[in-house]
Amino acid sequence: MYPLLIRIGSDVTRLSPQLCAVLTSNAALLAAFALFSHYLRARRGGPGDDRPQNFALWAFALLPSTFFWRMGFSESCFLAAVLLAMLGMRRRWPPLWIALAIGLATACRPVGVALLLPFGLYLWRQAGARWLTLLRGAALFPLACWGLLGYMGYLHHEFGDALAFAKTQELWRNVPVVPWSEKALMLVSLEPVWSVYVEGYPGYWRLHEREHSAWFSLHFSNPIFFVGTACLVGIGAWKRWLTDEELLLSLGLLGMCYATRAYEMSMQSQARFASVVFPVYIVLGHLLARAPRWLAVAIFCLFAAYLFCYSALFATGSLFI
Repeated sequence: MYPLLIRIGSDVTRLSPQLCAVLTSNAALLAAFALFSHYLRARRGGPGDDRPQNFALWAFALLPSTFFWRMGFSESCFLAAVLLAMLGMRRRWPPLWIALAIGLATACRPVGVALLLPFGLYLWRQAGARWLTLLRGAALFPLACWGLLGYMGYLHHEFGDALAFAKTQELWRNVPVVPWSEKALMLVSLEPVWSVYVEGYPGYWRLHEREHSAWFSLHFSNPIFFVGTACLVGIGAWKRWLTDEELLLSLGLLGMCYATRAYEMSMQSQARFASVVFPVYIVLGHLLARAPRWLAVAIFCLFAAYLFCYSALFATGSLFI
């Protein structure tokens, strides 16, 4: 038995870092599927129509932009941590355990701090007195950022700059540096979104992907995925399909990614960033459950086809993300 374990361990150590990353992300994805299923059951409560829940799981599995979850990116680990924290709030776990789960999300990706919005609402509703909420927040919010703070401490110790992770994002800049006031105006006018389709702008999609048609260009589709996600969140809020915590999380994740990287990267990777806004799959589940069965099946087939195409293009190194 021991020689077998030693041999397996030696084989694992010889795996390439890329393969190890893919294996880790897929293991985290399995955990995310399990947590999302538990979350859907927890939010439904008693017996009722389970079609929205089933369709939400299918959308969770087949939406084309979710191919990133299987490719060694941090999104699957981040998504599992987010779902764990949100499940804890749904099941009324002690705030300390929820704060630790949020800290795990911030260790995966800095935008995990968006979980502080629903967590703050959770504390507000749990406390008997408002001053107690403030005290709990002051004590638990730093703990809820333990992952990010620990990483910043490591960067400061090794490189002398705790914000090195943010400064390296300049390597992915596609447009010139502008003053904050000008950038804010561009963001409000949605220029990063529509400039992708306007020839002559630095973010024009054809400047980055000359070989593929628009049908198979993720740079062309990034604004579509982002705007589509935002619209679905709006529909979920309007129809009251989303809870207040889910709405705050969605707004926080979308707002942070759009405000910090949409202009600089010309909407590059926004489909990947939006894919972890998991309340969107709940909204898709409600919409598809109300659609004719043939239409829902057709949409899922289209999702699966694009999921396969994006995965194949990424595997060949010809997909600009």
